[in-house]
Amino acid sequence: MNDEFNKLLNSISKTNKIGHAFLFEVDDDYSTDKSIYFIKKILEKDIDDRNKLEDIYRRIDNNIFEDLKIIRSLDNTIKKEQIIELKSEFKNKSLNSIKRFYIIEYAEYLNPAAANSLLKFLEEPDDEIIAILVTKNIYSVLETIISRCQTVNLNRYVTRVDDDSFSEALKYIKIYENNGNRAVAYLSELYNLKIEDIKKYIESWMLIYKNILDILLNKESSNSSDFIEEYREISTKNKIENIIKKIKKVEKMERLINSNVNVRVILDQLFID
Repeated sequence: MNDEFNKLLNSISKTNKIGHAFLFEVDDDYSTDKSIYFIKKILEKDIDDRNKLEDIYRRIDNNIFEDLKIIRSLDNTIKKEQIIELKSEFKNKSLNSIKRFYIIEYAEYLNPAAANSLLKFLEEPDDEIIAILVTKNIYSVLETIISRCQTVNLNRYVTRVDDDSFSEALKYIKIYENNGNRAVAYLSELYNLKIEDIKKYIESWMLIYKNILDILLNKESSNSSDFIEEYREISTKNKIENIIKKIKKVEKMERLINSNVNVRVILDQLFID
């Protein structure tokens, strides 16, 4: 488990407070076992009877635990009917007199009707129900769902960038954020850079906007300490949906730069609306 996940577990242990909804950002290293481990740690705090706890662990491991439901996509789609079935099953209290859990793998596969149905469920939280949403692409998850969850990054790899290029990249983002489309007049030097240099900037821009999104979601990023004031300033100029749109623009830039597209076309994806 990574540092962010361990911090979450330590916080729950110290404060004895558990949120009602979590959004786990994962990569290809993810398996359902990680979410199950989280659930077991919560149950461990709630159940003093070791025999009862071991019996519940056994039922979880054998997929016969009544108070856990796992929702997965059908042909890369999670449908409204699956969410309605979940809500119906969770109307009643736990048969074991403990918290109930559901895992959704993967939240980006929720179709619009399913996402809206789940959103209504999240908007009326039950202290005895804990949601664990898993995603490999948080920027494809409905922003109103993101805002109602505590996001936790479980990615095995942490992005690292060159310090010099990162500072330069942040400078350009600040120009863009302060001037909007007019920023193009101040960014002409970028259009003369080599592809290798643009790649470094794009990597930095992605990390910058992810850190700003963390701030808007009330979750300070572990990568943001050196530039936290700049991030906070930019966050005041944006809403969550604005930052998500900008992250998607940078993602498009990443795809284009790997397709040998002209540098000007790539840069215009971000700096011209």
